[in-house]
Amino acid sequence: MKLNQLILACFIIALVSCTNEDSSKDQSDWLTDMENELAENPTDEMVEEYLYILDSLIDTDITNHERNAKLLSRASAFQYNLNKLQSSIDLMTRSLKSYPEVEDFRDNLLTLNELSSKFNKDNKLDSLNKLLISTSFDEEGNSKADVDLSFYLDDIESTQQMIYSNSNNPNFKMARRYVQMVEFFALANPSNTNIPDLLYEGGKVAELIKNSVKAVELFEWCNKNYGDSEIAPANLFMLAFTCEDGLKDDAKAATYYKTFMEKYPDHEMYSSAEFLLSNIDKTDEEILNELRKK
Repeated sequence: MKLNQLILACFIIALVSCTNEDSSKDQSDWLTDMENELAENPTDEMVEEYLYILDSLIDTDITNHERNAKLLSRASAFQYNLNKLQSSIDLMTRSLKSYPEVEDFRDNLLTLNELSSKFNKDNKLDSLNKLLISTSFDEEGNSKADVDLSFYLDDIESTQQMIYSNSNNPNFKMARRYVQMVEFFALANPSNTNIPDLLYEGGKVAELIKNSVKAVELFEWCNKNYGDSEIAPANLFMLAFTCEDGLKDDAKAATYYKTFMEKYPDHEMYSSAEFLLSNIDKTDEEILNELRKK
């Protein structure tokens, strides 16, 4: 941790611990001052420090979902004003994923779609996402019960089929759209029974097009929120394997392999997980040489 980050983090903790009525106003004023300073000097280092401070502020009260969602939404808007569109999308997605029960959820979902449409320039996806939101939520922004979302699920399925329409090469445009549709649907309707399978398939498609970061993100999402689903064992194995093979993060992969073996000792992939874990720090050549000796 950088020294100035440590000093700022300590200042935040002291600020948030204040119990007087002006503490919330003081926090807002302090953030505004910080954002004004950053707007005048938007270096990568300053942006990194701003996001670090944002995380530190959230960590001071992790149960305050309304406040934390607003902080992430505010940071998303600020990043957009700095022309950092991907960062803005990531922050808004994080807010929606972490705090699905907050008051402004539907409005934040609409904002995410607006940001994503600027990035993707995919008119069909933009229209589908808007229809999904209007179908899933009432005028007050409350989630509707027992709504028919088959139109979106059918389009997800047809998009998946188009990925593999050419057996020689995957359709990268359709693959990217598929991953985005899966993610948006899971954000808008986290209790839908199709979500675990969709996140798992989305992770595999992301890995197919060499986006290991997104693949791990989707596998971890499924693992964290849908650990009791039927797809959970296969998802956890793929999560471990992608951390190893895609991210080249052996430590993280080892943790997930061990978790898989502890949770599913009778699973058909247990021996594969055991083998991969035992050879996780070896090169392919070393593994081949050992197999030849057997």
